[in-house]
Amino acid sequence: MCRPIAHSIEALTVFYDETCGFCVRSRRWLQNQARHVQLRFVAMSSGEAREYLAALKPPKGSGELIVVSDVGGVYRGTDAMLMCLWALQDYQRWATRLARPALRPLVRRAFEIFCGHRHAVSRLLGLEETEGDLEEAMTQMSSAHRPDERQ
Repeated sequence: MCRPIAHSIEALTVFYDETCGFCVRSRRWLQNQARHVQLRFVAMSSGEAREYLAALKPPKGSGELIVVSDVGGVYRGTDAMLMCLWALQDYQRWATRLARPALRPLVRRAFEIFCGHRHAVSRLLGLEETEGDLEEAMTQMSSAHRPDERQ
């Protein structure tokens, strides 16, 4: 992982798999953390993601985690995960430690194994909720709480 210069990066765009329950929960967790830089999230199957990522080498697989900095850095897989951690106030030191040469191969292998089985892990942990499920639930909740217009 290239060490980012903290003064130059102000925002990261995270392209994530919105069909993976673990990925959706991770996105929500990241959104709720104190951050050093702004994080913006884009679903991998969105038109914006397809348009933007078309200029890059195609993702290795569907749902590959990709992070792009506002200064043009592109991070994939393990590097993307480390950049997400680096962006968080409470995890920046962990990201720096995990990126060191002694730990990096272990982190890369663990990340690759986990990502290759992320849908199964989501089911095992009961995290089958996807962005589509979340939007549907929100729509149902808002319509259930609307006053009856016939009154």
